[in-house]
Amino acid sequence: SEAIRLDPNDANLFADRAQAHIKLNAFTEAVSDANKSIQLNPSLPKAYLRKATACIKLQEYHTAKVALQNGAAFAQDDSRFANLIQQCDRCIAGQLTKTSSCLGFK
Repeated sequence: SEAIRLDPNDANLFADRAQAHIKLNAFTEAVSDANKSIQLNPSLPKAYLRKATACIKLQEYHTAKVALQNGAAFAQDDSRFANLIQQCDRCIAGQLTKTSSCLGFK
């Protein structure tokens, strides 16, 4: 937070603080920081991953999937995006059918 105060336009700092929020189970704050990171640098893949991770923890699978799809455009060689999109699809399908298909998301 001190580094952000000193350089409030550094997208990496917000993405890194989003990761810290995730580790502290502060998922709403993580989404907020990830959004700020994306606003500052829309081509920063880790910001999209952080947003998606926090949204998944909040069971906001549609929002997570959109973040992953957007971020994948900037990290075409990173298989994490495709894997997480597939997991989001399973969770979304599980919500529609009321089954528990979100294995791996805890």
